[in-house]
Amino acid sequence: MADTSGQQKQVVAIVGLGLIGASLALALRGKYRVAGCSRSRATERYALERGIVDEIRPVDRLKGVSCVVVCTPLSALRDTVKQVYDIVGDESIITDVGSVKGLLCGLPGRIVGGHPMAGTEHSGINAAKRHLFENAVYCVVPYPQSRSQDVEFVKELAHAAKAKPLEISAEKHDRLVAYYSHMPHMAAYALSGTAIGEDVSIAGSGFMDSTRIACSDPDFWTEVFRLNRDNTLSALDGYISVLNDMRGMLADNDYSALNSALADACSRRKTLAAARVADSGHTVTVDVLDEVGSLGAVASLLAESGANIANIGILDSREGIGGALVLSFTTPRDASLARKALTAAGYCVS
Repeated sequence: MADTSGQQKQVVAIVGLGLIGASLALALRGKYRVAGCSRSRATERYALERGIVDEIRPVDRLKGVSCVVVCTPLSALRDTVKQVYDIVGDESIITDVGSVKGLLCGLPGRIVGGHPMAGTEHSGINAAKRHLFENAVYCVVPYPQSRSQDVEFVKELAHAAKAKPLEISAEKHDRLVAYYSHMPHMAAYALSGTAIGEDVSIAGSGFMDSTRIACSDPDFWTEVFRLNRDNTLSALDGYISVLNDMRGMLADNDYSALNSALADACSRRKTLAAARVADSGHTVTVDVLDEVGSLGAVASLLAESGANIANIGILDSREGIGGALVLSFTTPRDASLARKALTAAGYCVS
């Protein structure tokens, strides 16, 4: 299929059309010709009828495509990659979206690992979103046999999905996701199992936010914990140790130590939030009052200016005093439009 410039589009095949696979297909359509493949005929029909993919192509007809992205459950990932390699050989790049990267070590073929750090507590093709990967980190994992040009191709896929590729080793990836994804999911399940009982009348937004990811598929997460067992255990040991320390401070009435521990954790979290916003693009910092409607007023002003916000963070917000919004934009033009509009409206901008 030719694009508007007359050039032939590269074909990217998505094997597995669940939340991640279908969302990736939506994000890549138009930039590539996207072929979809699922074990479910109903899912394939849905994907074709809703314009999620350009075509349906079974696994045994994938030979000759530029790249195959395997988006199957982790339990089937390694075997599916082997099956795909038996068909495409060394003609096509094979990548995946699995959350445990050591799983594909040692397999033959032009394999480059991938893991978009995005998702929701929902699953299935019905939950697919074109913008799911926007501004998300997309881990790109070379293996010993990976070709540099193939690694770059997977990075281009991530860019095309509006994600931010991060090249990282399989070992480091699996260690870090244990802390930032796998252990927090275990903690959310534990918190839900401990706190949710007969009377839930006072469960507020803080509890709901903390346990949202406990709505995720238990089968999927059991497999994740199994496949990244050692790293998850290490992360859990660290978390339990810190909880025990805090519990000891509370039991001993050592509120000074407890306050210091809480302040340190609070500072780390604010630093992370600031770094996430700053890394997401061109940034503008604007001082705002701590009052109802402040955020909405800034958002409305920027919408009128035509500036498209990519990300937003709140820094040093203190009740009754005010704080700063850190606004991130994907282009210098959007940042410039925002800066001019905010300055003209009397905001203090930096």
